[in-house]
Amino acid sequence: MERLIKVARAAPEAQTKLRAVAWELNAIAWTVKEERNNYEGAVVANRLSEVENWKVLLLEAGGDETEISDVPLMAAYLQLSALDWKYKSEPQGQACLAMNNGRCNWPRGKVIGGSSVLNYMLYLRGNKRDYDLWESLGNPGWGSQDVLYYFKKSEDNKNPYLAKTPYHATGGYLTVSEPPYHTPLVAAFVEAGKQLGYKNRDINGEIRANKEVILSAGSVNSPQLLMLSGVGPKAELEKHKIPVVQDLKVGHNLQDHIGLGGLAFLINKEDSITLDRVYSVGEKR
Repeated sequence: MERLIKVARAAPEAQTKLRAVAWELNAIAWTVKEERNNYEGAVVANRLSEVENWKVLLLEAGGDETEISDVPLMAAYLQLSALDWKYKSEPQGQACLAMNNGRCNWPRGKVIGGSSVLNYMLYLRGNKRDYDLWESLGNPGWGSQDVLYYFKKSEDNKNPYLAKTPYHATGGYLTVSEPPYHTPLVAAFVEAGKQLGYKNRDINGEIRANKEVILSAGSVNSPQLLMLSGVGPKAELEKHKIPVVQDLKVGHNLQDHIGLGGLAFLINKEDSITLDRVYSVGEKR
C-alpha cells in the first residue's frame, strides 16, 4: 500500500503532538516531504487530524480490501493477488533454499490497510531490551516503560485475564483478542509445550523539512523510499545514479522472521483445518 500523508500547515504546538504520535506508533518519525505507508498510516492520519488547524491528505495505491481479508486464516489466499505488490527476496544462500532460484515471495499489501490485510493478525510488541537500548543511545522517552504507556493507550484487549494485568488495557482503537474457535490441536500443542517444561505466558508482557511529515511505509518500502530520495549507502546510490543526500546504512539490518513450510503429519481424528477447504470459501464467491 502506498499512502501519502502531507501536513499542509503546522502550528508551533505541533511538535509535542507529533512526538506523541511517533511514540504511539512505536516507529521512528522522519521529517521528509512525503509519506508512503502501510497500516501504521491510519494511526498517523487519525492522530494528526486531531490538530484542528492541520490539513491531512491521504493517497492510496491500492483499492479497498475484500471481506475475505477479515479472516486471518485466509491471508495466504490473498497473497500474490491484486492486493499484493508481489515482491520477491533476493537469493542469499542462507534462506529460501528450496524455492525457485532461491527466492521467496515477500507479500506487501497494495490495498487500503496495507500489509495487515495479507497477514495473520498476530499482536506482537517489540522486545523491551530494544527500547531500552534506543533510550541508552540518547533517545529519551523510548525506554520500555515509556512506550508501554502508548501500547496500552492504543489497545482494546478483549481477554479479561490479560486486560487487568499491568501490561494491557481496554478502550483503545486497536482490538486484540484470541480467535473464537480453537481446534483440539491447539490445546494439545500447548499442553505438549508445558510437558516439555515451557511456560505458557503473555509474550507481550515483557516488554529534513520545515513541516512535520512522517515516513512509515513498512520494512521494505521505507528504506526503498529513503534510498530513492538519496538517503542510503553511498555506493548503492551511486550505482543507480541517485544523487547522494546522506550516506547512511539504510536497509542494512533488514530481516524477516523465520518461516517453515512443508511440515506434515497424520493425526487420529479429523480435527485439523486444511487449506483446500478454507480456500474453497473464497473460490465460491
